Amino acid sequence: MCQFCMEIAAINILECEKQKHFSEIRRDSKNYLEDIYYLRECEDFVAAFQWYKTKVSKLKEPMDDYNAEIIAEIILMRAMEICFYQGFNSPIYQRLLQNSLFMSFINMACSMKEPIYNFLKTSDYLEPFSIIYNADTYLKYDCSLRLQKFGSSG
Repeated sequence: MCQFCMEIAAINILECEKQKHFSEIRRDSKNYLEDIYYLRECEDFVAAFQWYKTKVSKLKEPMDDYNAEIIAEIILMRAMEICFYQGFNSPIYQRLLQNSLFMSFINMACSMKEPIYNFLKTSDYLEPFSIIYNADTYLKYDCSLRLQKFGSSG
């Protein structure tokens, strides 16, 4: 996709988000650029995720692995952002945890990063960073506390 097409996709998403017309965001079934951009940049991630879940449920063909992995990584980073700034017990995060698709993407992203996780776990000075790629950090309250503590120690 050329730069012009990517800019048009981003502008379309921003215009629809501003007007709360999420259903008008275009999607070519073979191109997930708009989904990726929207999930990554949308201010209201819960609304963006709900929009994405609705779109996925309407697909006639399953998402290919490559795009699923990209989406999983974005969801992991947004989960980290919410846990870090608003906390595991925030109403926003609790809404996400009630969603099985959200939990599946967290598990997928962390399992894709297992080699990095294992490397970090074996290093004395890098071990604290291993929590970033542990699914329990995002799915279990007790484990999430370590992420919050890690964030406040900097």
